[in-house]
Formats: sequence, C-alpha cells, structure tokens
Amino acid sequence: SGDQLKIFGDSAKKELLVEMCLDRDRRTIPGFEMLRIEWLLLQNPRASFSDEKKRLPGQNHPGLGLLTEVIGLLVMVCQRLNLDGLLYVPSHYHLARISAQRGLRFLDPDVQKRFEELVALMKGLSLEQASWETEHGAFQPHPMVYPISERFLSR
Repeated sequence: SGDQLKIFGDSAKKELLVEMCLDRDRRTIPGFEMLRIEWLLLQNPRASFSDEKKRLPGQNHPGLGLLTEVIGLLVMVCQRLNLDGLLYVPSHYHLARISAQRGLRFLDPDVQKRFEELVALMKGLSLEQASWETEHGAFQPHPMVYPISERFLSR
C-alpha cells in the first residue's frame, strides 16, 4: 500500500540504494493524519561490512548513513501537506535507537518507558552488539512518532 520511491545507483537497476513506501494514516491515532513510513531501505550495495561498519540485524548491505536527512525531508513533506506528524514502526532495536536520537518517541508512553529501560540495560554495548542482543525478543516493534502540528504537540 502507499506510494513507493526507488533510487538505483546504476542504469541497469541492480544497485538499489533507497526504497521507500509512504502512506497517509488516519487510523493509528484517531483525529490526526500522519505520514506513515511503511518501508524504508537506505543501503550501499557497493560497500562491504567491516570492523568499522558491522552488519546490523536486517541488513544485506551497509547503510547509507542518511537516516537523519531522510527524516528531515519527510518532516518537510508533513509540513507541506499539513499533516500532524510522522509515524513508523521500527523493525529492530538499532532503528528505534537511532530514531529516538533524532526526536522520535514511541506512541505509547509505557512502551517508551520500557524502551528507555532497555537502552539503559544496553549501556556499555555498541549499537551493533545491543541490536543483536535484543534481536530475539527483548525489542518488540511498536509505533514511533515525530509530532509536527501544534495540535498534535498539545494533545
């Protein structure tokens, strides 16, 4: 569902760099219209994993390191379309952790509290180690939001 965007790094369309599926969401938070990220892939198929860039759960190739920029672009889309916020469900701990550092929070305050406790438990581990440690049950996917509209911020 939703609108899709694919960006390839070659004319043969074999090197997928960016894949994104977005949709408007009026159901998750009644009374608010959000931009929902159904799927987001940011990868460098020409790069290899290394000691400096280790594989994270769900990755086939190293990331592009553009999550902050993509979130910023999607925030501008929300503003342009007068949407109340950005919404997505991170599939892995490292995505939630990076998103939280960029200002996204879990929609459910209890889930946010449990996530903060999990982050505290993982203190001292690298992002890669913590993500693999939480891969088999310690992290459960739940919706995260980035509020945009004043109306949503004041709810």
